[in-house]
Amino acid sequence: MKKSDKKLRKYLQSKIASGKIKLSKLYDCIEDLVLGGGNNRSKVGAHVGWYAFQGENFAPHPNAYPDLLGVVAWVNPNKKAPKGHRGLIVLPNGTYAEWASVNGYVEVLDNSNGWLNTYLIASYAKKHKCNSLVDTCLTGNKQKLTKDGVFIPSLRQLEVIVSNADVINRSLEAIGGLKLSDWIWSSTEYDVSKAWAAFTVGGYIDGHSKQEKNMVLCVLAF
Repeated sequence: MKKSDKKLRKYLQSKIASGKIKLSKLYDCIEDLVLGGGNNRSKVGAHVGWYAFQGENFAPHPNAYPDLLGVVAWVNPNKKAPKGHRGLIVLPNGTYAEWASVNGYVEVLDNSNGWLNTYLIASYAKKHKCNSLVDTCLTGNKQKLTKDGVFIPSLRQLEVIVSNADVINRSLEAIGGLKLSDWIWSSTEYDVSKAWAAFTVGGYIDGHSKQEKNMVLCVLAF
């Protein structure tokens, strides 16, 4: 590191420590310098392992902005992807639960649309008066099922999340979140009595009994 770089770093650290410069403002300035400001800023910032905040703000530090949402788990390589398809955020309040307390064909076979699967599972559980992993996700994160809200990832979405597990886990651990481990449920059904799950190490996938207690991840799309 050059002498001038060390001086700048020391200066910024002192200003941040004294509260004269907020981390959020510093990140905004860096993005403006790199991207030229304006509308370009909305196209950046998401990197796997970074933290996501309300307002589609992203930073490598969990205290950079208010209202922390979770950890960026996947970023779409297509820079022109529309909103809702740019990436996925894992919420820190993971837990363990069964996929459903009763067997039945929910017909959630979509491998890519986790939100649709989640909606269908919730509707099935309400109709048949049974528990499901959707209840666990919503209750644990104090959320309601809305169009832009939390959902259980589909099998394909879960596979890309698991492929980044090491990076995601380091960031989750730093904020006291539950790390990805063991078998994790997807929202994609295998058959009438099983649903697809992915193993954290190696990304293996398999059909598990819906009454097994696997890890449940809640995610947001941005």
